[in-house]
Amino acid sequence: MPKLEFLQRAHSEKYGDSDMSNWKDLRLKRNWSFVDPAIRSLVRLLNRIGFTTFSSCSGGHGSDRTAEDAEHYRGYLTFSPPSRVVFKLYLALQKENRRFEFGALAGVNNEGASSRQTVYSKLEWQLEAHYSSKLWYYSELFEDMTRIVQELKPISGEGGLLSDILKEDFVQGNRIIRLQQRRFR
Repeated sequence: MPKLEFLQRAHSEKYGDSDMSNWKDLRLKRNWSFVDPAIRSLVRLLNRIGFTTFSSCSGGHGSDRTAEDAEHYRGYLTFSPPSRVVFKLYLALQKENRRFEFGALAGVNNEGASSRQTVYSKLEWQLEAHYSSKLWYYSELFEDMTRIVQELKPISGEGGLLSDILKEDFVQGNRIIRLQQRRFR
């Protein structure tokens, strides 16, 4: 079996609101240490041009790959307010990066309580199971993502994808976002 190479993790393995390291307000300098090193510059670029990330993971972390059906760790970028950038990245990447599976979605979760709602959009990637984990696969992917993002225009103003998704419920969705932003600080 070839030598497997894994990306460094800057946050715990847990996911969800039980692990605050996965919910990052990146306006706070101290939270940058929780962004995985492999995607830190990409996340910084996205936030600088107006695409607000609040949760991320590079994927590609070490796991028990001895089981025949074991999968590689999935990576993701989650945005709130939701952003169309996930669909732009998805459409561009799925043409070029055949080693990875991609997903793009927008949604609302109530996380077990109506007072803990999250409105978001998310881009996910996962190295296909028949590939051995190699750092250069991920480096190439993140370079492609950075190139795509650099070609995007900075965004401004409210609404966007949120108003498209929620239409007449936009005000309520915007309220949820304000509450969740307070929660993530």
